[in-house]
Amino acid sequence: MVRLLFYLSFFVRAKSLLYDKPIFITGANSKLGQRVINKLNMRGVEMKCLVRNTQKAERLFQNMDYVELVEGDILKYDYLKNIMKECEMSVNLHSVNRVSNPFRKHNHNVDLINNSLDKNHPFYVNYIGMKNIIKSCKENNINKLIRTTERATGLTPYHPTSLLLDSFHSDQIFWHRHSENDIISSGLVYTIIRPGGIHKKDYDAVELEHEIAKGPTKIGINNLADVIVRTILPSENHIEPEFPFENQIIACHGYNTPIKKATLRFLHP
Repeated sequence: MVRLLFYLSFFVRAKSLLYDKPIFITGANSKLGQRVINKLNMRGVEMKCLVRNTQKAERLFQNMDYVELVEGDILKYDYLKNIMKECEMSVNLHSVNRVSNPFRKHNHNVDLINNSLDKNHPFYVNYIGMKNIIKSCKENNINKLIRTTERATGLTPYHPTSLLLDSFHSDQIFWHRHSENDIISSGLVYTIIRPGGIHKKDYDAVELEHEIAKGPTKIGINNLADVIVRTILPSENHIEPEFPFENQIIACHGYNTPIKKATLRFLHP
């Protein structure tokens, strides 16, 4: 029994040796971030997680051996550059979804350091924050970046869905789109993930597509966490087909097998 436990611990540790340095993660305290970190911790991957609320993060990740918590803000570039030193890659799960008045536009032509505007606006979180992360990656010779955005980012700016979301959610798609362009032109190795609508309930399987999924789509939050982990580590599921993640924009959505679909229709007509 002791020998078995030794081999298991060695096997987990061997997986973590895939990366010599920790993975930098933003958005750790989010529900998606918690799931991604839990899965990576189970596979022995060292992580450095940037959080704005250390007390909350300590409660969430107190029993995880491979998690280092760092309190900070992606809008403070000098500090961000310093804490990203000696990291292997940047995995960026942070985002903001803020309801807005479609008849009142946010003024972005202001001093980004000294102004008193709400820094939780998508302009700062989704756009300026990502600019700082990209710049920090280059300064620290971090060559790989993974970013989650939204399915609607792949639509044209004048698509009804884009217009609706931007009008009522503080131009969040608009700023996601601009940050995606910055990532693509940065010269870094990137994977951009555009999930469908995120739900608590998981699906039997996940379909990966290039650029944008066809039609309105949904995905379970745990399914999405699995996709993100697949972009970082080789898949443990040998049934899943290999998918090229490097320098790709990936759309993903969940689906149920025919048997489960029939069962759900029977139980919930």
